Amino acid sequence: MLACMASPYRFADAEEGDPPTEVAVEVGKVVKTTLHRYVMAYGTVEPEPEAGGKPSASSRIASPVAGIVTQILCEEGQRVKKGATLFLLDTRLADVMVAKAEVAVEFAQKNFVRKQQMINTENVSRKLYDEAEQVLQTARMDLAGAKTQRELLRIGAPLSGSVAAVHSRTDTVLARISLG
Repeated sequence: MLACMASPYRFADAEEGDPPTEVAVEVGKVVKTTLHRYVMAYGTVEPEPEAGGKPSASSRIASPVAGIVTQILCEEGQRVKKGATLFLLDTRLADVMVAKAEVAVEFAQKNFVRKQQMINTENVSRKLYDEAEQVLQTARMDLAGAKTQRELLRIGAPLSGSVAAVHSRTDTVLARISLG
């Protein structure tokens, strides 16, 4: 017993034993193959929404102004590029406003040139000259506004992708484009 107490480490080594160093190994043949993964689910597949500074993968398109739809230039499933015209609304009234504004600019320009020639010879007051200049600037802004209103009647694609759906009545039009 004294020998066992004098050497406690030897006794512990005898009980634990050495761990096995042999490992079972299997050998197999490497084969090239294509793996297919399928998901069965119920629901609606929707494009990725806007998040983390990344733009949305789809866009809902609607007219910013009221008008009558005259042309639909896209179909469901059609691929479109960013900026492509999808719908046209009636532009007759906008065209009249642009023509009217162009005539006003032309008249104001002629009046301003006449006042400019007269101010050099001091045949017109500074007040009349300033008024003519202001009328010209106002006419130019009115023309720009009329052209903008006419441009709003052309509805373009905000992004490149596929037209997912088109809903149209004579007075409104809605479309959805998804990246694809």
